[in-house]
Amino acid sequence: MAGERHSSRGSPAERQIQQYDGRVVQTPPKTNCSRRAVALDVMTANMSRRHRVLQRGEARSLRRSPAGYASTNEHSDPATPDYLTRRFAEMLGETDLPPIRLHDLRHVAASLAIQAGADLKVIQDQLGHSSIVITAD
Repeated sequence: MAGERHSSRGSPAERQIQQYDGRVVQTPPKTNCSRRAVALDVMTANMSRRHRVLQRGEARSLRRSPAGYASTNEHSDPATPDYLTRRFAEMLGETDLPPIRLHDLRHVAASLAIQAGADLKVIQDQLGHSSIVITAD
C-alpha cells in the first residue's frame, strides 16, 4: 500500500475520522506508514466478518448505505473519536480492570507482542512507527 495514491473519497480502509472543534471530517491517513495491513488471527477475522454482516443489516433496516467502518453509531454513520473514547471508558468502568485510555491499547498490544517474542521490526510496522527507536522506547 505504501507509495500508492489514495484520495479522501477512497474506501473506508483509506480514510480516517477526525474531530476538530466538534466538527467531524473524513481524511486520508496522515502518512504512508498509516496505510498498512493489519494481521488478524482467524477468530478475530471471523468476528469482524460477522460484525460487518450485522452492520449491513442494521443499515438496511434504517434504509441507509453501510458506512463501511468497523465502528458505527446508531444511525450507521462512522463513530466519532469522542464517542469511541467515551464508550470505551464506560465499558472499562463496568469491569474490575484499572482505568486506561483507549490509545493505551496500542501500548498493551506492543507489550504483549514483545513478551510473545515478536520481532521489534514487525511491531514497528504494525504500529506504523517511522523509527524503530520509537517502538523500542
